[in-house]
Amino acid sequence: DKVIAFRDYVRSHVHMSDATDPRPLLRASAAEILRSGRGACGEASRVFICLAATQDIPAQRVYLDNPVQHVVSEVALSDNETLIVDCLN
Repeated sequence: DKVIAFRDYVRSHVHMSDATDPRPLLRASAAEILRSGRGACGEASRVFICLAATQDIPAQRVYLDNPVQHVVSEVALSDNETLIVDCLN
């Protein structure tokens, strides 16, 4: 339930930035992303992973590269299962 709540929170608070916006060399922190409300899949995943960490929910980034590049999160559930979480789509 917490994983879904975090995913929904990120989906409602982080929205795709304009493709013409330059991405900085040093990426924004989760707090900065939430303040601006803007980001791509990597930023949305960063926020989700940081939120999950506050509840000791292990999560990590997963990079997908075929046919397009995309970043999602992988959550380790308590019963030795994993769940893929897409916070942007």
